[in-house]
Amino acid sequence: HKARPWAWHQWAEKVGIDDFSPTQIIQIDSMFGVARAAQQGMGIALIPLPISQSWLDEQWLYKLFEQPLTTKDKYYLVQHDSNVANHPLDLFAKWVVDTFRKTQEQ
Repeated sequence: HKARPWAWHQWAEKVGIDDFSPTQIIQIDSMFGVARAAQQGMGIALIPLPISQSWLDEQWLYKLFEQPLTTKDKYYLVQHDSNVANHPLDLFAKWVVDTFRKTQEQ
């Protein structure tokens, strides 16, 4: 993902590859695009588990390694305070928090 150009280097460091020097790294601007590229055989991808778990469950993608790459990446969910209730937005925010919490606990 273009926002995480160092991800493969973090992975190489984590698995003990000292001389990591890929001949080509393709950077795509959305995580969905990264997953689709891997699914279509363009290469392998590093994708956050909360985003990719359903693709793995459906066998659209396959794990090459069991050990996850733990990073210090942060995700933020920002919601404006409002006097008007927005039930669909509240449900979405709850789903995001619950999904990431479950992944963190695994």
